[in-house]
Amino acid sequence: FTHTQMPSTDGPWWEVDLEFPSVTRTITVYNRANGNRERLIGALISLHRGDEELVEKEFGTSEAVMTVSFTEEVYLATRVRIRLPGTGILSLGEVEVMGYVIGLVNLALHGNARQSSTYHSSFAASKAVDGDMGGESP
Repeated sequence: FTHTQMPSTDGPWWEVDLEFPSVTRTITVYNRANGNRERLIGALISLHRGDEELVEKEFGTSEAVMTVSFTEEVYLATRVRIRLPGTGILSLGEVEVMGYVIGLVNLALHGNARQSSTYHSSFAASKAVDGDMGGESP
């Protein structure tokens, strides 16, 4: 799993660069498996193309798995961002971005992920797109 530094005062975030424009249909966020699930309550998820925000939705709960649908319109995105409004620690187990390039693939898997800050090198942003759904502590 990944998480930002102890509480950020400027809205902690995590994002993945999808490498190229992709039709994004659903995003599944796996919460941490070993506690602190409340850290995702109130989180927002957004799709971006370059510097433009295409859409933002609230999704965060303390559930183990949350899926956000982007099927009401066709969104051609290059980045996905998850953020907490205000202060706090953002912590994620894994993120799957499902959409179309040629066929349905997890666009986030092994993508270039980054976050506003990193608590420890063991909690790097890339941990949320490495294919490990467990979200266990290192």
